[in-house]
Amino acid sequence: MDVDPEDHNNLQAYAQDALDHVVADTLTTAQRYAGFLVSKTAITSVTVAGGRLYSGGKRFGKPAITVQDFITSLPIAGKKIVSVVVWGQEVDTNQTPREFLLNEETGASEPRSVAMTKARIANVQFASGTEAPDPTPPIIDVGYTRVANITLSTTGVEKIEMIVANSVENLDYIGDRTDSLELFEAEAKPKISTLSSDLAKLANQLKATASQGLLERMLQRLAVIEFKDQIPQNAVDSYADYFLGQQYVNLTHPLSHCKVGEGVRFPDYNATDSQLQIFDPLNPKVMIKGGVMFPAYDRQIWQANNRYASEAQVAGYSYQSFQMVEKTMSRQRVRYGSEFTVCTNNAFWATGTYDYFTQTFKRGDETFKVSDPLVIDNQVINFDAAGNAINHSYLRLKQIFVDSVDEPYWDKVTIPHTVNGAQVAETFLQGQDIWLDAVGLYFTRLANAGSMTVSICEVTKFGTPNLNSIISHTTLERDKMQLYPAETVVGLQPVFLQAGKRYAILLTTAADHWVGMTAGEDFTSGTFFYVLDGAYAQGDGTRDLMFNLYRAKFRQNRTVIEFSSLSLAGGMLSIDINADVIAPGSTQLTYEIQPQGSGTWYNLLDVNNYVLGKGGSIPVLSGFRAVMAGTVDMMPVVKISGSSVRVSRPDVTRTEISQPFTLPAASASIHVIERYEGIDTNHHFAGVRLRTGAGYNTVVNPSASTQETGVDELGQKWIERHYVFGLGAAVASYVVQHDATTDTPLITFHTAWMKTYGL
Repeated sequence: MDVDPEDHNNLQAYAQDALDHVVADTLTTAQRYAGFLVSKTAITSVTVAGGRLYSGGKRFGKPAITVQDFITSLPIAGKKIVSVVVWGQEVDTNQTPREFLLNEETGASEPRSVAMTKARIANVQFASGTEAPDPTPPIIDVGYTRVANITLSTTGVEKIEMIVANSVENLDYIGDRTDSLELFEAEAKPKISTLSSDLAKLANQLKATASQGLLERMLQRLAVIEFKDQIPQNAVDSYADYFLGQQYVNLTHPLSHCKVGEGVRFPDYNATDSQLQIFDPLNPKVMIKGGVMFPAYDRQIWQANNRYASEAQVAGYSYQSFQMVEKTMSRQRVRYGSEFTVCTNNAFWATGTYDYFTQTFKRGDETFKVSDPLVIDNQVINFDAAGNAINHSYLRLKQIFVDSVDEPYWDKVTIPHTVNGAQVAETFLQGQDIWLDAVGLYFTRLANAGSMTVSICEVTKFGTPNLNSIISHTTLERDKMQLYPAETVVGLQPVFLQAGKRYAILLTTAADHWVGMTAGEDFTSGTFFYVLDGAYAQGDGTRDLMFNLYRAKFRQNRTVIEFSSLSLAGGMLSIDINADVIAPGSTQLTYEIQPQGSGTWYNLLDVNNYVLGKGGSIPVLSGFRAVMAGTVDMMPVVKISGSSVRVSRPDVTRTEISQPFTLPAASASIHVIERYEGIDTNHHFAGVRLRTGAGYNTVVNPSASTQETGVDELGQKWIERHYVFGLGAAVASYVVQHDATTDTPLITFHTAWMKTYGL
């Protein structure tokens, strides 16, 4: 076979072209360098190590070092910058003598010197800048690559700065950085994606905390001054009732015909109670889970701690009976109607004298757990079993009352659980508000039978799981468990986790199940706990439970859900909605109605468009819906199971009978002061009588009365009327009877408070 000399050249050319393509396609086509480390080796000299230059997809090399002494080029008075630059050049090298055939027949030849190597050489040069007090690097042509800047002073080399931006990065290093970035993205992306919800929540909180505490404190102090001004010092005794409770009201008296709630109000003439019910159960915009109405959502991974390192035997720890207390969703109450005239006594909720939660949120025959509040600077702070402050917020506008509990879960109504077995727990810090929909677990060994109880709970102030603050509780059956590496996803009743709080995953079982564990350094925002001798041992910092957290990713940021219509024989003038609600600060839940004959939906919070009884028309039927607004990361929810919706129409007469007031010494001069708010004497009557004698059956009319009138900041007229009863004989006890009427249920008023004393 003939061999063409060009074949050998082509072999090299093909290999070189292939390498050039690899560099250009996968590394860089720009001018970049590798190596060429510049170091100071003497006072006035530097050494440049060998290196490689990549330019236009080609590789140029210089294996030898370069030494440069600046002794003859140091600045005279100031400083100057010398740049180390490299540039590439293709040269023919390695000149070697070779015999060249001159005559094929005679075989005559002669030696010639030829270049045996075509090399790509990287050249190193030093470009000097101008001397100056504050020098700048020299300007170099585009064909050169700047490797380093050397600052020279009058005495020698002062500083060397490598130009890292012009260096080529190692792919292994880039891979490590990419792995770190992907890990960070997996952990941070879900949290960052919810920042819009968190910022909206923060903004709403700042608005809501404007100065309500200061206003309440001011009203309390004004009330004390008012109280002192109107009660004479020579009074035998005195009583005051702000009608925030029923301490001084006898609702069981045969003549009693009234409602007590932030004042004495007209009772219902007709009323009906029902439960929130979705008009279309197949509505794809909504999900019902455990009786709770959620806007439609998809399950999405939120947090992962699933790098296997070891395993733990749950049954290897102490077996015992665990008493758990599950907290329930807190509540919101919305009252809408012309009868809800604003009462100035609502500021007295903050004194702690009255049980705000029971009076406001109790439904039917429920028994509320009563806890002693803490009063700090006249501000009442209630605490739940976990030591969390249960604060509340309320809105009082003409014709609309809204009461909400700030804590998403409370222990006023609880569900007890008793679970037997061994228990382990993993705590974690929650960075953003989420709805937790499921927990992923990893089982390395499974017993043939035996379920596991999976709970989510809050933690104590010491960081340990709090079994008295369970917020989600479910049972995982054996046939649903899978062996590692498969993940066992445990669906939960979706539970709201607040940003900045710590929670714990509790696993309790009597079966010999083993769970996967990660190394302690892999998960730094939680602690693994186990129970020994009936108590949680100190947390194990060397390992953590393998788990994944799944959140609800909502499909829309606004959802409108229509409920079954509201109706009342004779017509409705009031709506009272009492439901378990969680509406984080970045969300909003409102209700709308569409009275019969109207083509418009009216939001209950729109006080400028009050519609019930508008124009004298009292609707018998009304459409009813909820508007849920937020973000795809966070939405409000409503528990329709157990909720209460009361529609009513007030009566036109009312009578309030007080409990007997007993004086320490008999008195023949009894005084009663009452404040009427929202009163219009063109439509309303209000009066007081005294009941004395045996069985308090002797009715006494006032002998005199005086009054003051005014208009409050909401435009409501008020009257403070002072009744004086001159009795023929002194009495040691008496009962106050209050009577009131209105000529139409469309216009009502209330009694804000009553004060009485004897002289």
